[in-house]
Amino acid sequence: MVQMARAYLTEKQMPKNFWYWAILHAARMMNAIPGKYKGKWASPFMLVHGEHPDPRTWTPVFSLCYFHHSKDGGETRSTHMSQTLDGVVLGRCSKSNALLVYNPRNKQRYEPDTYKFDSYRLPCSVYPDLQYDGGLFCSLLRDDNPAMEEKYPPGTRVERLDTSCNVLKSGTVMDIPLSPAKPGDKSSNVRYTILFDDNTTTSIPLSEMSDCIPKPPVSLATDESAEASLLPPFLQVGNKITFEHEGAYVKGYLTKSGGVYRFSYKSHPNKKREEWGVNLPDLPRRWPGSGHARAW
Repeated sequence: MVQMARAYLTEKQMPKNFWYWAILHAARMMNAIPGKYKGKWASPFMLVHGEHPDPRTWTPVFSLCYFHHSKDGGETRSTHMSQTLDGVVLGRCSKSNALLVYNPRNKQRYEPDTYKFDSYRLPCSVYPDLQYDGGLFCSLLRDDNPAMEEKYPPGTRVERLDTSCNVLKSGTVMDIPLSPAKPGDKSSNVRYTILFDDNTTTSIPLSEMSDCIPKPPVSLATDESAEASLLPPFLQVGNKITFEHEGAYVKGYLTKSGGVYRFSYKSHPNKKREEWGVNLPDLPRRWPGSGHARAW
């Protein structure tokens, strides 16, 4: 449960004061995991409620969420005001089982009935006050140690050959040494604690850590495919998009000609040639902030 909660916070780069919500969601999800009970598979949820959990109630915790919000307290928002509010998903309400959303700007929690998740952005990109501060690993207190760069911080993935069975084992740095090694001293006894994926642990000296870092895979992707990977799945060549043109929104298609992305308008989808279009230069790097093209 603790490892699941750490993963939730690390994945969404959330500060550690959301630890309670991470543990709460981890417990909820673990209650849905089946196990052997009296010779049959059953989850804790099923044993208590007599039915299988509904996957539709599972939520991407700490994701950005946009929801319908038409009232501020007892006052209804006017038609010229925004009817949408954003926030961070905390999980499910313990009383109503409705989605629970927290807005860091006004420090309020909401239970919206209509909402939409945004899995392409981290909360810290919208709320600057939500900064990942780590601090969820043991043995990280440094009293009078001089400030220095930690080459292998907790969470670093490593690989090491187990000579007893000749198997390459993968693991994660859990604890770092508190006593820094002297520069150039390769014989130092400074060691890192590694937790392997099979739940075994070992201690690796600093002098051997560089050999345990996995080598980055060799990318065979072309420059064009690498550029396309910067765009989300709904904004690829051939997809339908809406483009803001001269103050009006026009539906068309995203095309690419001569290496340049282009909005193409056709009055009928079976037409081979566009009637008019607009070039979208450097779209993969400009689309989040350009605000001109969107999927439909």
